[in-house]
Amino acid sequence: MNFKLILHFAKILALSSVRAQRVKGSVPTGLGKSPKVNLVVGLAGFLVAAFLAINFAGVFLEDVGASMFMVQISIFLPSLMTLAAIMYGLLFEFSQSSSVGSSDVINWLPIHAIEFVLASALSMLYFLAPLFGIIFGATLGLSLAANMLDVGLLCLIISTLGLFLGAFILEIIRAITNRVSSTVYKRTGRTAVAVRLIVFLLMFVVFMLVSNVNFLFSILEQFMGGVESAWFLPILWPSLTLMSYLSTETIHVLLYALLSIGFTALILWTSVKLREKYWVPAPFAIKLASSKPYSPKQGFLGGLGFSAAEAAILKKDFRGLTRRKEMMVWIAVPLGISVISLFSVQSSLTTAATTIERLGIFSGPLIGIFMFAFYLTLTSIGQEGSAFLNLRMIPLKEKEVIKSKLATALVPSTCAMIVVTLLVQLLVQPRLETLIALAVTLFAVLFECAFVGLAVGSRFPDFTEVPRARFVDQKGVWLGMLIIAGCVGLTVLPLVLYEFPLLGSFPILVAPVPSAVAGILICYACYRTTLNSLQKLTTQY
Repeated sequence: MNFKLILHFAKILALSSVRAQRVKGSVPTGLGKSPKVNLVVGLAGFLVAAFLAINFAGVFLEDVGASMFMVQISIFLPSLMTLAAIMYGLLFEFSQSSSVGSSDVINWLPIHAIEFVLASALSMLYFLAPLFGIIFGATLGLSLAANMLDVGLLCLIISTLGLFLGAFILEIIRAITNRVSSTVYKRTGRTAVAVRLIVFLLMFVVFMLVSNVNFLFSILEQFMGGVESAWFLPILWPSLTLMSYLSTETIHVLLYALLSIGFTALILWTSVKLREKYWVPAPFAIKLASSKPYSPKQGFLGGLGFSAAEAAILKKDFRGLTRRKEMMVWIAVPLGISVISLFSVQSSLTTAATTIERLGIFSGPLIGIFMFAFYLTLTSIGQEGSAFLNLRMIPLKEKEVIKSKLATALVPSTCAMIVVTLLVQLLVQPRLETLIALAVTLFAVLFECAFVGLAVGSRFPDFTEVPRARFVDQKGVWLGMLIIAGCVGLTVLPLVLYEFPLLGSFPILVAPVPSAVAGILICYACYRTTLNSLQKLTTQY
């Protein structure tokens, strides 16, 4: 085993991702393409976090106590590091192109499986260096503030072991995926696509939950009570090592430490053996079925008023939501916000005193639905890539393009909005006139998000086809966010004035009238803007 070769190949894997082109003209230059940047940032984050924890830990942890919190975090941190390594690696696999970090190229290099596994693990930890620097620095600073330096140092050592444990587990997943994915796609492609989407969404939501402070503290409290009774789980042995050290159980400390090291070595050995067996993905087997005579059918979408070309675009975009890895993030972010908000809400239906407080519980899912509709239309033009001109060569009118793109976003988001509205009626049980006013306002905002997203997306599209395509210019995203904020504020203003009568009282059924008018005007203005943008794009490209 050549350690110099491992470090050199880890640098190659890191550079292959750092210097990969994201969008047009965005290849990193200067310090941005240096492999030392993350290490420098991680070291700086370590020092800053340690300084802040030493000087301000007692202020923020006045109710809990620095010593008690240090005990809890030291036991929880090794398992958290293992989970973080696995989660980040999975997200990296889903978001990256297979050509950036593929193991195909190593067939041409004098490198063994164990050297590749260690290099791959080091390259992944390199990208997490800033985050780990902050966490480790805060832990060390907290241990100094609590006069528990020995616990802090042991925690950092065991947590580093947990990091490599998670990295080696990820290598096992990668190696198995090389063979299993090909087999699954070959036999049942549609099922594999759905499974990949579901797994990615679950991973992304879990990653966002772990990053949430409220959720993290609730898990921390439950973890302390359940880790000792789950001693038989190998992934918890690093945490049990620290728990035994805090309890001054020397025999248990040595036992769990040896078990942790042995289990990590076993996972490394397993990942190496699987890499040797499943080095690269198996080639796909393409089967051609006998063709059938073509007979034009109106279909379900045709019955809803869509032309054949509009229905084709609509079907293509719906398939793209589940089959394109780049689109998964745009779906996962609204979903993650919707789920994580449920853990952030301080009140509940039983403790909320007013209707407004009860409705506030649904604010997270509503924001997620609005963002989903906005993101889908925002990226709808840019995701056409170099095939954008095909939309006009069919020939296809601008109105038909707009209709199909809006339908792609509004069909699923409208269904989700109907479900939320029904839940509001069942759980909150507002008056009928309140429900009508609320429903009109929410649907007006939903349509505004879709129309504004399409207007901005057609004005600032990014047709660059690269592994990390974003489909829309970055300034377009920020501009769209600002426009959406203004439109939502204007549309919701009548309901706010009803709840807080600054201009005098008025019936609640009057509130949705200006909201609906504002929604119609905003949607029409965005529609005209989209028409003009599509016409300009046709002449430019």
